[in-house]
Amino acid sequence: MSYWTQNLKNSKKFESIKNDISTDVCIIGAGLTGLTTGYYLSKKGFKVTIVEQDKICSKTSGSTTGKITSQHGLFYDYLSKSYGLNYAKDYLEANEFAIKNIKDIIDTEKIKCDLLKTSSYVFCDKKSDIPLFNQEISTLNRIKNELNNSTNYNNAFKSNGLLFDCKFEKELNIPIKNFGGIEFTNQAMFNPKKYASGLAKCILNNGGTIYENSLVTNIKHKNDTYEVMANGKKINSKYVVLATHFPIKNFPGMYFIKMYQDISYIIAVKTKSNPFDGYYINSSSPDVSFRKVYEKDGENVVLICGNSHKVGRTNNDKDSYKFLENIAKKLLSNFEIIDEWSTQDCVSLDKLPYIGNFSKLLPNIYVATGFKKWGMTLSNVASQIITDKILGINNKYEYLFNPTRTQIFKNSKAFKEQMKETIYSIGINKLKLPNESVKDIKKDSGKIVMHNGKKVGVYKDKNGTCYIIKPICTHLKCELQFNSTDKTWDCPCHGSRFNYKGEMINNPALYNLN
Repeated sequence: MSYWTQNLKNSKKFESIKNDISTDVCIIGAGLTGLTTGYYLSKKGFKVTIVEQDKICSKTSGSTTGKITSQHGLFYDYLSKSYGLNYAKDYLEANEFAIKNIKDIIDTEKIKCDLLKTSSYVFCDKKSDIPLFNQEISTLNRIKNELNNSTNYNNAFKSNGLLFDCKFEKELNIPIKNFGGIEFTNQAMFNPKKYASGLAKCILNNGGTIYENSLVTNIKHKNDTYEVMANGKKINSKYVVLATHFPIKNFPGMYFIKMYQDISYIIAVKTKSNPFDGYYINSSSPDVSFRKVYEKDGENVVLICGNSHKVGRTNNDKDSYKFLENIAKKLLSNFEIIDEWSTQDCVSLDKLPYIGNFSKLLPNIYVATGFKKWGMTLSNVASQIITDKILGINNKYEYLFNPTRTQIFKNSKAFKEQMKETIYSIGINKLKLPNESVKDIKKDSGKIVMHNGKKVGVYKDKNGTCYIIKPICTHLKCELQFNSTDKTWDCPCHGSRFNYKGEMINNPALYNLN
């Protein structure tokens, strides 16, 4: 359970769906994308129904570090070289507008969510990466010139009170050795759980409905409407929005071959130290990011995140929380670890989100996924695009994120790696029989072994009690891998996760292990 969730245990609860209903828009998923889309559409007079399999903002949105920024690592030189400078400029502009939109919602609706204006930094911790920073700041300066100074450019950016600024600092004042970094000014951070609760309240005030603990298991297209099945009840709706982190509908979108999931680990530490302002992320591997959560009575909470890896890969997930604790020792003179958790997000093969029409074959069903851990701004970008599509309004930034694009397959290396992982997990690995048995498993660890002539997954707890599962994902039947840090069974194909008892905790799987 994340720090945000721990500190909002008494937030409003919503009932599960108990009857068949009809609505204008059915939004599946109550993270920030689903809630923000519901907020915008309910303000436009649409009858909005949101269904969530767990609690609102309890998954990815509620497990982030709450950074609201257009600085998505060293990303803009990549965009410019891959798609052109104008594309990179529009991506940055869309995310800068999102920061403003979030602030406007908070101000208009008077949402108390600990919003703080600050700067964002990407820092260089390897001397060999300095050329990458030089290329990135060069591209950013060209974009800045286009946004702020070009007389040929549409001045909508400046007319909305936006002025983008960035600069390279030769050395950042943080207690970690660095060779400088890039600063984005006028960024922000907040408590995502409090913000989500505020959005939910607005949706209810606008006549919308939210259901928790309501698992969607099927979506059928019937004439001009959709029939969404949640907890065995029917929701009839003209429009459907898939805001489920990873799309729960496999076909015809086939997003399971177009992206994978990545996992990060986070610790929250309480400290009386006051070592830095803003928030920071490095550019190398293993990745590290950190931010301060301002508290009262002279104490701060610092969130430290990193050591990311693809879900289902077990070679580098050992001692991930210990790794973050060692980072804390560099940052702070004294501290107490008060929470630790993991979070995951979807990554497309070309590193860009999918936002818009789910498929050319299914009208009026929309998707938003692949945020690559930058969902605070991209959730707002997605909500704006989807709202405009339902309203029939052209959105300037829609082209950036077209879900039906085919250029992703030009990244042949990423595509081949994804397909190889899937082929091994669905087929080849299943044929391999392990040599070990239950007696070979150490306490507080798990692995796939032979037991009573069958291939099973076993976790042996600290007391020696064994929990046996069938290690086959209920999504598309890939063989699972044990995550020794979180004591979970993870799918290397599409990122579904199950606890050691076999209970589903992350989609796209919809069911527990058999």
